Amino acid sequence: LALEDSENGLAASLGAGTRPPMDLLPDQVAALLVERDRLAGQRSAAEARVLELAEPHLDTDAEAADQQAAAKAARAGKPIPATSRVAKLAADRDAAARNLAAQVAAHATVTNDVENARSDAYWQAESTYAATRAEARARLETAAGELADQVEAAVAALAAVEWLRGQPY
Repeated sequence: LALEDSENGLAASLGAGTRPPMDLLPDQVAALLVERDRLAGQRSAAEARVLELAEPHLDTDAEAADQQAAAKAARAGKPIPATSRVAKLAADRDAAARNLAAQVAAHATVTNDVENARSDAYWQAESTYAATRAEARARLETAAGELADQVEAAVAALAAVEWLRGQPY
């Protein structure tokens, strides 16, 4: 059972610390990311439960409890009960394994859905993105030119004062 997250490529950038804030994302993508985050938590809890139930001492404890119940019944002259604790542990382990498999599958499915929605949103926004980028670049170039003019004027004014003080212009 491989419990490590083997994400790579685009899926690796879907974590909360590696993506833009939700309010900057298209609604469909944000909703899928919320679902993916929820499933990641459920998957993590399922992995922890499988590991918890795999502890060897649980087998020993269940067997000892069943043996104690059998001994108690034998002393009381009653029928020996079935191994209920051992059977319950096996059922719990089976349920935990099935839950983990379902969580892993759901997480993989929603990750695929996020990647598809993200790709669709990108291609829908790509043409407006190019125009927005060009407009932003033009505004920055204008602002940079204005700033350069102001810096040159300030340097010239200070240079004139420095010249009056006897410094070279």
